[in-house]
Amino acid sequence: MKKLIISGIIFLSLVQCSRQQETFISERTTSANRKAFHGNLIQNTIESALKSDDLDKWQGAFWGMGLAQFRSDVTDHFFNEKMDSLLTFDSSIQRGFLEVIYGLYPQKYQTQILSRVNKSENIKNFAMMCHYIIRYDTTQKQMLHELLSQKFDLQDNPGIYISLEYDLIGKDPKLPPLETLVTHNFKNKPVIFSFHRKNRAFQGLTMVRSQDGHWISDEFGRIFSIPHLARSCSDLPPYITHGNSPQGLYAITGTGKSENVFIGPSESLQLSLPFETTPADFGLSDTDWTETIYRSLLPDEWQSYFAIMGTYFSGLAGRSEIMAHGTTINPDYYQHLPFYPNTLSLGCMTATEIWDNISGKLVHSDQQALIKAWKKLNADSGYFILVEIDDKEQDVTLQEILKIILRM
Repeated sequence: MKKLIISGIIFLSLVQCSRQQETFISERTTSANRKAFHGNLIQNTIESALKSDDLDKWQGAFWGMGLAQFRSDVTDHFFNEKMDSLLTFDSSIQRGFLEVIYGLYPQKYQTQILSRVNKSENIKNFAMMCHYIIRYDTTQKQMLHELLSQKFDLQDNPGIYISLEYDLIGKDPKLPPLETLVTHNFKNKPVIFSFHRKNRAFQGLTMVRSQDGHWISDEFGRIFSIPHLARSCSDLPPYITHGNSPQGLYAITGTGKSENVFIGPSESLQLSLPFETTPADFGLSDTDWTETIYRSLLPDEWQSYFAIMGTYFSGLAGRSEIMAHGTTINPDYYQHLPFYPNTLSLGCMTATEIWDNISGKLVHSDQQALIKAWKKLNADSGYFILVEIDDKEQDVTLQEILKIILRM
């Protein structure tokens, strides 16, 4: 069924091709090049690397497995064999190892990770182990919180420490009224709102609000929106490197093109987190970041809502370089996942792009629709807000968001 939908998208996009101001081409998206890349990825980047003793090649294999969501007898053997030695590797190898098993081997190593978590000396890796455990066994939360306070303190990494402590013992209040968020005046700047589910395997919905509070329309006069994916390859919590895109406020600093071939030639929306950039980029006069000045940007009802602090604590933890971008990654890797034909990232927000498999030309781009909507505003800065609205197991729909907006 989804393949029929994609065919329809391609047909409609070809009909509208004359409306595109610029032709984008990515040769890596042709069938021949994707086939060659896939063969090299599986045989050399992943399987041959994991059969070797070259730890640098292991890191490439970990990345490749996440990208393609790939498992095989070779990868299974590697993780089964190396699990006993996990804590003997340096922290970067441990992190890559944990990233893969969190995303591709959920629950399989529950007993082994539980028996090793007390020996972890790196707070980021400790947090990853905690989340591996509590994902399927929340009864361990109190024990892990006690371990956290015994082994680490705020100085180790305050962004990770505070976020993990909340995940272990905190309880979020009820979601504040979305109406107050979507009507709030964010310093007379334009705002892009991105509404998501707690389960990031389902696509969110992104909309654009102008400086004067009006919602941007598309070329047919309808309120503009695109599906948006904010799930990373690992599906780890947002304050962990390569985790899902954090909830909260980002500063929009413009648009640009990336040299990353997996993002492709389409323009990206450039975003910044607190601590990645100064408060000035968020329209604030303060010189240093504090929780108080971040909260001052939010409606009163949202200022005590911990989840919306996600970008603040993720930036404090060291995350950076999160964008809203397109994709040249082969969507066939994700046919079994709800967001197909969109593709995963290392923590950015991705919009669906369909490329002609013969010429490599871009034939449909939700990403460029977003860039076009943003450029309508003639703004050099603004805000991007990502918020999880509930835990339904389905994509966010325009109809449900319109019910909120039209109540205003």
